[in-house]
Amino acid sequence: MSKQKISEIVFVVGAILVLAGGIMYKMLPNVAPYVFSVGVVGLLYARITNIYKGDDFRKQRFQRLLFLVSLIYIATAVLMFYQSMYWVMAFAIAAGIEIIVAIRMPK
Repeated sequence: MSKQKISEIVFVVGAILVLAGGIMYKMLPNVAPYVFSVGVVGLLYARITNIYKGDDFRKQRFQRLLFLVSLIYIATAVLMFYQSMYWVMAFAIAAGIEIIVAIRMPK
């Protein structure tokens, strides 16, 4: 299997774990931060292995925004461990930015 394919699989699994961690926080607040954190590590790995190296300034800018989103996900995980409800706001901001980038990123 190629490195690109492995990275795609890790990204999908990471995204599922991030979503599952966010959903399960209400039911299992002691387990959810760990699930969320493993998902964030997967997303971060996928983003680091798929760095855009071209000359398109727009794609580079979107790539930097996605790294900012990854940092917000890390902050969200920390807030989940502290059981602060501000993690919901950080998660919503990160998800919103990620959706906007996904829509606006050129193919």
